[in-house]
Amino acid sequence: MRAVRAIVLKEFAEIIRNPSLIGTSLIPSLIFAFLPFILGMRGASGNGRSGQLSLAQVVELVIRMSPELRNLPAPTLGQIFAFRQNAVLMLFVPIITALTIAVHSIIGEKQSRSLEPLLAAPVSSFQLLLAMSLSAAIPALGLTWILFGIYFLSIDVFALPHVLSNVLIPTTLLLVFVICPLVAVMGLSLGVIVSSQVNDPRTAQQIGGLLVMPVIGLFVAQIQGLYFLTTATVFVGIVVLAILDAIILRIGVAVFDRETILLRWK
Repeated sequence: MRAVRAIVLKEFAEIIRNPSLIGTSLIPSLIFAFLPFILGMRGASGNGRSGQLSLAQVVELVIRMSPELRNLPAPTLGQIFAFRQNAVLMLFVPIITALTIAVHSIIGEKQSRSLEPLLAAPVSSFQLLLAMSLSAAIPALGLTWILFGIYFLSIDVFALPHVLSNVLIPTTLLLVFVICPLVAVMGLSLGVIVSSQVNDPRTAQQIGGLLVMPVIGLFVAQIQGLYFLTTATVFVGIVVLAILDAIILRIGVAVFDRETILLRWK
């Protein structure tokens, strides 16, 4: 693991020396951090438009899922529901950040001619891929957890009373501390694989950007009332993501041919 740690530290140094990379990750992440809060603050209004739940439907649903909340006012229940459900949008943050760093770790470093020594290092492909994955996952998760902290702090300051305590439930905490790492690992692993097969960073990011489609689908399905974020659905997501991560990592090791990558760039 000493070699993995050395590569991770080297990748961290590359990230710090690249302010454009930091900005590319930070700006969209901030957007997806504030969007759930804005949508959550509107959760008490419930407009009943076609395809969306009315406030009365939201209140009925929250009481059915959490009967102990039946004595809270309808606007409070509306915000509780909205802040719980909209937290899924924060999954964009680890995906975008990890993908951006992963693309840079292959294509960006090749353009700066700092990749060849790394690919020639006396480590296995698994160790190299693991190190690149960790170098993207750690900043992605750090940023995600910081933004989640800001999200919860904003709820505490601006939302109605009793909202924060009923948003910080096991379902939300599992989303933050288990689902987010699994999503980050999947995003960066696919980003590294795609980057190792193409020569243009924009092409790699466009292909990798398809990763956000499942998250968009989850959010749209919530708005349509097709499913609701519960502990059971989160546990199902954890199992599915863990299996997918294992499969993708195995595929990544198989296709990550360092000699081919070097020759393609000659």
